[in-house]
Amino acid sequence: MNPARSTLILLAALTLVTGCGAKKKRIDNASKMQQLGIAKLREGDAEGAVADLTQAARLNPKDPETRHVLGMALWSKGKIIGDDSLMTEGEKHILQSFEMKGKEVPGDWHNNLGALYVDLRRWPDAVVELQKALKDPEYRTPERPLNNLSKASLEQHKYA
Repeated sequence: MNPARSTLILLAALTLVTGCGAKKKRIDNASKMQQLGIAKLREGDAEGAVADLTQAARLNPKDPETRHVLGMALWSKGKIIGDDSLMTEGEKHILQSFEMKGKEVPGDWHNNLGALYVDLRRWPDAVVELQKALKDPEYRTPERPLNNLSKASLEQHKYA
């Protein structure tokens, strides 16, 4: 075989291996940032969670879990500071996570979006999402969407 061709093949193989390693490292870093963001969100540090989850989404933009939790963090931050535009930005990320997930959107994600719509006082949208959560046979906490549906009904003065 031609030595120049052998060198070219070797360089191509090394580039491929190096590229795969870099991608794996980037995804690993995204996973770490996601975990850190989730921990901060649970602790009530919505601002820190938004920063970490935004970084995780940049590192791995195709991960629906990261996109969903980023939406939750934006919603939380918007709720804390009273900024509906941040909550709407959170909605966009949550909807993107639904698109990325396809037909396999879990019931708790529907409940999360429904609860966000309750906070935004978008009652019809809330009812649709909360009913989807209730229809998920694998969803184990139906009391959550039922509670959110009750709040939506009370706010609309629908007591039946």
